[in-house]
Amino acid sequence: MRILIGSPIQQKPDILRLFLSSLYLLDTKGLEVDYYFYDDHNAPESFTLLQDFNPLGKVKIDRFEDVGFLYHCDEKTHYWKRENIEHVAWMKDEIIEYAVKEGYEGLFLVDSDLVLYPQTLKHLVETIGNASIVSEVFWTRWQKGDRYLPNVWLQDQYSFYQSHSNQLE
Repeated sequence: MRILIGSPIQQKPDILRLFLSSLYLLDTKGLEVDYYFYDDHNAPESFTLLQDFNPLGKVKIDRFEDVGFLYHCDEKTHYWKRENIEHVAWMKDEIIEYAVKEGYEGLFLVDSDLVLYPQTLKHLVETIGNASIVSEVFWTRWQKGDRYLPNVWLQDQYSFYQSHSNQLE
């Protein structure tokens, strides 16, 4: 089975290094796995980490030089604005279109701030059956002391329902 692992990347080098290490450790036996990273005007050291990533499959890297707006996070939380969410969605759409165009049988879209369990990809492949989409749910908390919630976005980072207007604030 041919699978593309895709991820928009805007990550601090230390976190990105852990993410890439977990990709190296994924069990891909019996699978043909390639990678597509969208570097979102990242730190030079992070871009170098992507360029140096050398797994068995091929690696495609596209890069934004400047998006014209900033994504801000600090020690407390992430600050998402409509343009940030739309920008990430656009990068994911590009990765999806590439996977379809290149004839991949599976696409694993994954956030670059995760450290994946080595059996994650195999588990997803074994789970797919006749379904079109399967997903792992990652639990997170946005601020220290908050309860953990599923990191599942329908329209923004906090709503777990479809609004009638489908508008982001």
